Amino acid sequence: MANHFRSRSIVAFYTTYPAFTVAVLLFALSSIALSIFISQSEQFLLVNQLHHPVADAAFQYITYGGDGLLMVLLTVILLFVRFKYVIYAITCFILTGLLAQGIKRTLGFPRPAKFFEGVHDLHIPPDYTVHFHNSFPSGHTTTAFAMMAMLYYLFPNQRNSPFLFVMALLVGYSRIYLAQHFPQDVFAGALIGSSMTFLLLGWFDSSTLFKADWANRRLHISVAIRPNPKQQSDGYSSLS
Repeated sequence: MANHFRSRSIVAFYTTYPAFTVAVLLFALSSIALSIFISQSEQFLLVNQLHHPVADAAFQYITYGGDGLLMVLLTVILLFVRFKYVIYAITCFILTGLLAQGIKRTLGFPRPAKFFEGVHDLHIPPDYTVHFHNSFPSGHTTTAFAMMAMLYYLFPNQRNSPFLFVMALLVGYSRIYLAQHFPQDVFAGALIGSSMTFLLLGWFDSSTLFKADWANRRLHISVAIRPNPKQQSDGYSSLS
């Protein structure tokens, strides 16, 4: 697995995963092409107008794919794989999250609900709460794509499959569908999450620190089974 990330070049990371790279290129090109001909607000409204009660319910669950609790769960699972993977995950999630949140709070762009307030009635699923500020970039999308990059690294047999990318993309789409973000927010989040994670993984993988014995150990839980006292006494009586 370490051979996949010998080079620190971001180009090398993306060429390691051909299906993922093609998917990213198509995503990027389509996003750029749409932005040339259709404004961000028009793109958002096109998505917002395509709604259905089943999709309302589904995307409210799908959007949790970019939630921090899922990242915590992944980190706990990685304790039983390799300790160095836990450090990979924590570092990637913290740094990508800090970058996304830093940009959010610096720019302070309005979210769709605020941008269209009093101008256009948006479709928002019943009993769903939307936010009004700090739109760019999408934090959920950043996290989803960071986790996707981690999973591509941990499961190299998936590098020729776009499955993980599609799952992360659905999280990004859910943010637009739920009226939380504009398409440009999602695209920026996807770029930050995936690119930063691949770069950090390359640095980690080439570091001698993480080649140490402790880094390649994992958590073991041993369960001691105590004998039943009644069975013990029965055993002793049968021997007497």
